[in-house]
Amino acid sequence: MQFVIISGMSGAGKSKAASDLEDLGFYCVDNMPAEMIPQFAQLCLATKGRYEKVALVTDVRASMTFDALFQALQKLDEMHLQYSIYYIEASTEVIIKRYKETRRLHPLMKDGSTLADAIGRERELLAPVRNRASAIIDTSILSTGKLRGILIDLVAGGMREHSMDVRVVSFGFKYGLPLEADLVFDVRFLPNPYYIPELKHQTGLDEPVRNFVFKYQQTLDFTAKVEDLLSFLLPNYLDEGKTDLVIAVGCTGPRIAAIGGGHGLSAMLRGLKTYTKNITAIVTVADDGGGSGMLREDLGMLPPGDIRNCIMALANTEPTMQQLLNYRFTDGSLAGQSFGNLFLAAMNGISGSFDEAVHRMGDVLAITGRVLPVTNQDVRLEAEFHDGSRVLGESKIFYAKKINNSRIRKVRLVPERPAALPESVQAIRDADIVVIGPGSLYTSIIPNFLVSGISDAVRQSRACKIYALNIMTQDGETDGYDADDHVRAILEHAGPGVIDVCIANSTPVPPEIMEPYAKEGVAQLELNRADIEQLGIAVRTFPLLEPGRYIRHNSDALARAILSVWQEFRKK
Repeated sequence: MQFVIISGMSGAGKSKAASDLEDLGFYCVDNMPAEMIPQFAQLCLATKGRYEKVALVTDVRASMTFDALFQALQKLDEMHLQYSIYYIEASTEVIIKRYKETRRLHPLMKDGSTLADAIGRERELLAPVRNRASAIIDTSILSTGKLRGILIDLVAGGMREHSMDVRVVSFGFKYGLPLEADLVFDVRFLPNPYYIPELKHQTGLDEPVRNFVFKYQQTLDFTAKVEDLLSFLLPNYLDEGKTDLVIAVGCTGPRIAAIGGGHGLSAMLRGLKTYTKNITAIVTVADDGGGSGMLREDLGMLPPGDIRNCIMALANTEPTMQQLLNYRFTDGSLAGQSFGNLFLAAMNGISGSFDEAVHRMGDVLAITGRVLPVTNQDVRLEAEFHDGSRVLGESKIFYAKKINNSRIRKVRLVPERPAALPESVQAIRDADIVVIGPGSLYTSIIPNFLVSGISDAVRQSRACKIYALNIMTQDGETDGYDADDHVRAILEHAGPGVIDVCIANSTPVPPEIMEPYAKEGVAQLELNRADIEQLGIAVRTFPLLEPGRYIRHNSDALARAILSVWQEFRKK
């Protein structure tokens, strides 16, 4: 039986040493009174194999003198029990620093004595124990890994086996990073057999999949570099005392086509890009207000605003570049104009088409995924109200509804049924997930379905079709609407078969946050689950509210909700 007694200075690392020994299979008891050590040793010997490795911690907490400890050691000698004493110490300066960091009191700090005095007194009291120690470990400059390595050597009697448990696990980024991972390798840049029909339902254990992946030079280069990295890391991890290493290899996430516009779409994209690189944002181009409207009129280009927001959401740029592209001029003829809009306008001027300009801007900003206009045609949005009145222009709909105090009956594009960008249609057909919204119902979402080919592509796609409902109604657009009204409006414009599941927020908005919104006639969207389910559409709720003074979706929570629904409803 291995019988180890740990003693030493308070704050030097005795508890860490005991914890390390416990990980190495020792049965550990902290702060054991010295008088009980012989009886405990007899118990361990009597159990015959149950306690093969035992470690006890004893120090000044148990006794102000160590006479009892020496008596106990004498009895262990009489029992012919071999034992080791590991004495843990550190310099006074280091111990003071550690106590300052933990804000704990030293056990000998009494009667107004200083911490330094208490440490000095403890060192004197422990001197006889130090003289009896089998090993003295000074942790002043030791890392926790080095301490663990020394203990491994000690308990192995200098014959430590240089071994470490190395596990390699694979995962999909759509599920998030494995919590136990020490090293993570992102291999989404490698050719993916999932998109090869005959390989789609096989795994990496199947030879055809292996042959497909390893026939590419980039795979061979990657594995060679990983082997080189691990040949350097593993010996250093061993020297540090590491006994377990988990290497996680992450592959691609699902292909997502996100349809919409405005701030709702861009906010969702920020969350989704964490889980997959296969994102295509398909964005409406009916906006004619603000800075986008000015550039549309002056330069004859499609409105850049919603496109720019989506590009920025997917961009991987430095904070300064983010600030620059989001900067709005405050004076002169450019007052209110965004630099990002001007950047895209300039790119449009040197490109053959608007979608090419969008693609090139995405390349400059190294975006995750891609952003596509739903069409390259110059279109306007017209709304018809229940009172029979009409208004042309996306930016005018809000004011017309306020004046008429009438619900929107339907919207249409002028000219009607413009041709969709072929890449947008193909992205929908290839998608694993089609996400609609969140965003303005009549001015950001529905206009996409009025473009020829979009509704049919969504309907015919084998993707899981998800509608992310807004958290609130929208002043001047969906006043008085509930969730069912939103769904029916989309179906009336796009036709059936474009929504499989609705995702709704389940978190109530706090009254103090709701108050300023209520003054504007805005309310939290009411969910009537049964009414939506009667349409053959499933409903799932999640806590999606972003904490803070503004009511909006939490980007990461929404992304995780989308992926959760996809896992439940995906078509095999």
